[in-house]
Amino acid sequence: KYDLEDRSLRQITFGPGPDHWPLRDPAGKGIFYVNGKSSGHLTEYKVQSKETKDVVSDDVHQPTISPDGQHLMYVALFSPPEGDLWVSDANGQNKVRIATSELIGTGRWAPDNFHLCFMTGEATYVVGADGSGLRKFPRTSGSCAWSPDQKFLYASSEEKPGVFNTWKWDLGVAGKVEEKVADNCGLVTDVDPSGRYLLSVGFLSAATGRGLN
Repeated sequence: KYDLEDRSLRQITFGPGPDHWPLRDPAGKGIFYVNGKSSGHLTEYKVQSKETKDVVSDDVHQPTISPDGQHLMYVALFSPPEGDLWVSDANGQNKVRIATSELIGTGRWAPDNFHLCFMTGEATYVVGADGSGLRKFPRTSGSCAWSPDQKFLYASSEEKPGVFNTWKWDLGVAGKVEEKVADNCGLVTDVDPSGRYLLSVGFLSAATGRGLN
């Protein structure tokens, strides 16, 4: 509980937690809140046979399949916003934990089906599917995408509220060379096969009035 007058904080729930989404009791006698860890499964659905199969038995978010369909990366939450980034075979076997952090989310698989990019609250990373060759780029981002030749990584960084600029990093020089390629152009999500065009998505902004693009 936060007191607006004296700016003091007082803990009002106890126990193993975590506690989420407090709602005031309309009668003024207390609060309602959600208690306990969330749970869930990552499920595979076969369109033709309409069969389902649980692939991962954890609370999993943002699954991303490699281009060849053989590998999977996903975020397993254990105490939000903390989570683990995992890579596995498409059937959930041979799991490798890549990172533990305040993950913004999974990124994109590289064309070689081995390297991938992901984002945390402080930086953007490139790493191998076995956890090898981790490289950190100091600019945090909300999305990332690979060039078709895998020589460059594009990432969209929120440099002021609601405004995302897109940067290109040269992977051949340890990420030290960066170039801004677009201002206020949403989140980059993909690069066309020729490497000439970027696909970006913009979101509704109360400040600018811009919608989904």
